Amino acid sequence: MWTKENWQKTLFQPWLEISKTKFSDVKENICQALLKLLQNNGHEIDADGWTVISGILLELSHDSMGNAVNIGIYIKASLFNYKGLNASK
Repeated sequence: MWTKENWQKTLFQPWLEISKTKFSDVKENICQALLKLLQNNGHEIDADGWTVISGILLELSHDSMGNAVNIGIYIKASLFNYKGLNASK
């Protein structure tokens, strides 16, 4: 149910379900869309949204045939660098 408190979880839930597909091209498209979303509006995501996004990234990490894993690794590296958690600093 769509409420003021859980709207991000509700919004991202279909992405999580679709990311469970066996088709690598679909996973890659989800990953590309997620990357754009995080680059442009990552600062607007709340805890519920991040919970679903981490689940999406987990599902995408199971793709051994396509490029989704590489994009997912880039997303995670970007998040850690953005948050100032880069060990080289």
